[in-house]
Amino acid sequence: MTDRKSKPQPTLEEIKAVQGQFFEIFAYVKSELPEGSSDQTVMDVLKHMGSLVKAKREKEDDNAPMRLGYKVTLPVATDN
Repeated sequence: MTDRKSKPQPTLEEIKAVQGQFFEIFAYVKSELPEGSSDQTVMDVLKHMGSLVKAKREKEDDNAPMRLGYKVTLPVATDN
């Protein structure tokens, strides 16, 4: 199990680098929820959506042809 304290806190520069993307996604999700939804509800939905995206990516990776480093897809051999 990983100790949460062993991971360094994000720096201000790292936060600034991703804030635009975060707020764009946050605003989109908030606009899709009923009017008056709390920010905590938006965060809960974002967390759930992140889990769904992760599961979808893992499933797609399981169905993909074998890959080598640098995301190079090998051609699929066909019987001729």
